[in-house]
Amino acid sequence: MDQVAKYLTGNTFKLYRASGLPFTDRLSKQNRETISTELAKFLYQIYKQNISTYEEDFVVRYNSCKDIHKEIRVISVSFDETRYLIIKSKNNRLLPRQTLVFSRHDNNTILLNRVTPNQDVNEFLLKMVQRLTDSLYVEYVFSPQLIPLLINKLSPYFGNDIRLTYSIQQTKLLNNIQIEVPYSDLKILRQSGQGLYTTICQFMYNSSKIKFDKLKIKKLVSDVINIASDGMIGFNPIDDDDDDDNKNNNNEEIGLLGLIENIHSALNEVET
Repeated sequence: MDQVAKYLTGNTFKLYRASGLPFTDRLSKQNRETISTELAKFLYQIYKQNISTYEEDFVVRYNSCKDIHKEIRVISVSFDETRYLIIKSKNNRLLPRQTLVFSRHDNNTILLNRVTPNQDVNEFLLKMVQRLTDSLYVEYVFSPQLIPLLINKLSPYFGNDIRLTYSIQQTKLLNNIQIEVPYSDLKILRQSGQGLYTTICQFMYNSSKIKFDKLKIKKLVSDVINIASDGMIGFNPIDDDDDDDNKNNNNEEIGLLGLIENIHSALNEVET
């Protein structure tokens, strides 16, 4: 469980629907070796195609894919209904750390795929993992109801201001509207019992006569999680006032698991 915060916080992920957990306890040694070998071959081709650029910035020189293979580590971790697959290298420019987090809840599995600068490497890895584990991953297309529903469900987690960005399609002069809800107001609004997002929309209508509940949310930014309508999710460190570091870490991990469980719940509701 101590791996949750380490792999999630401070990172942005793309959300996928997965056909199931890719492995029961740990990914087999054979599959880990296959990933290292095939990835090294792929990376060596990239290195050769861009060798002049890499040689300007790196002391590292690769004579074959075997040199790259030696630097790659494939780590698989299992906790309860969560699986982690981490692929990293000493050369994090050639291979930015790849983090795949699988979570199953009520027989539904999601994949959180860490966003990295080199998408070609990530896409190659995803296809290979799907093939090796006989799995299928499909990007989630967020429905307009998902972020409002998540705001309601995640209301207890917010410990600071939240910012909402709306996309406007009716005018060429104004593409977005952004509103910020101060935490002082947030604490009052979430006590209404009607759902935080419903209350925010009603409050904003009373103030501006704009029907925000009819607009599409483009992005939510908060102190614990950032969510965009294009399927991007970023996890922020969850602060705790307790001075006990071990207790803080445990509370953060429990909080992160709670966030993921609420994502599962919201996805399930918009699909039924």
